[in-house]
Amino acid sequence: MVRGAIIAVALAQTVLAFPGTHPIVAWSSHNSNALASVGKSSNTGIFLERLLADSSICDHDAIVLVDQMGLHASDLRSLPSSSKIARSINSAPFSFEIPYMRDSTENPFLDIAGAIAKRCGSRILSISTGEVGPHLEDTSDKKHVVCMGMAPLEGSSESRKEIMAKQESQLASDIENISKTFSKYMVVYAGWNPMLRSRQDLEDGPALEFVAEPSPASPSKAAAPAGGVLSKYQLLTPGLIISLIVGLFVLLPVVFLGISSLASIQSPVRLDAPKGFNAAEKKNQ
Repeated sequence: MVRGAIIAVALAQTVLAFPGTHPIVAWSSHNSNALASVGKSSNTGIFLERLLADSSICDHDAIVLVDQMGLHASDLRSLPSSSKIARSINSAPFSFEIPYMRDSTENPFLDIAGAIAKRCGSRILSISTGEVGPHLEDTSDKKHVVCMGMAPLEGSSESRKEIMAKQESQLASDIENISKTFSKYMVVYAGWNPMLRSRQDLEDGPALEFVAEPSPASPSKAAAPAGGVLSKYQLLTPGLIISLIVGLFVLLPVVFLGISSLASIQSPVRLDAPKGFNAAEKKNQ
C-alpha cells in the first residue's frame, strides 16, 4: 500500500513538472492578508495583480521581490531542509509555494515594483543578492520595495546546485539584514525564462494560409494604373532623366560650338574673274 502511494506521488510529480514553468515562493514575518488573498493561481500575471489589488499590501514595511532567471521547482527541492532559506520559510507565520507557474517569460517584477512604490509611498531599492546591507544604513523610517536579482541558473544539475547553494546563502543573509531593519516584511521569490517567449510566439503565431492566386484579368477589364502613361511604361526612369540632362546641357552646346567654328572658317580659294575679262564680249563671240 505504501509502495503504491509512493509510485502515485512520483507519477503525479512527473506529470506536473512539465517544461515552461517556474515556481513562486512567498512568505512574511507576520500573518499577511495580502498573501492570503491572492490564492494559488497558476498564472504569474494574475497572481501579482491580485497581490497589488489587496488593500493591505501597504501594511508591510518592506516588500522584497526576488527574481532568478532559469529557476525551476526542482532547484528549490534540491536545497537541504537545513538551509537558511528553508528554515526561514518553515518558521514564517505565513508562507506558501506554487511550484508550476506559467507565463514567466520576463522578469515578473518589472512593473509591479513601481506600482507598489507609488501606491504605498515606498522607496525602490534595486540590488543584487549580497548587497543589501550597506543600502539599509539610512532607511529614514520609510517603506521599501527591495528588488533583488539572483544569478541565473543554467548548465548541468551539478552546476545548478552549486549556484543555488551560493545564492541561497547570500539571499538568507540579505533577508536577515532586512528583518533587523523592518519588523513587518514580505518576500516573493519567483523564477522566469526569456527563452519561453520565442517558443510561445512560434506556437501562438498565425497558421499559414494558402490563398489562391487570382486569375489575370482581361485587358479590357484590367484597371488602368494611376499616373497615366508615364507610370504604366516607366518612361521617366532615373537613367533616362540623367541622359536627357547630359544631352541638353553638355552635348548640344558642344555641337553648336562645333557648327559655329566650322562656319567661321574662310576658304583660301578665290573664284574672282581674271583682269580684263568681259563676259558680254565673250558671249557675242
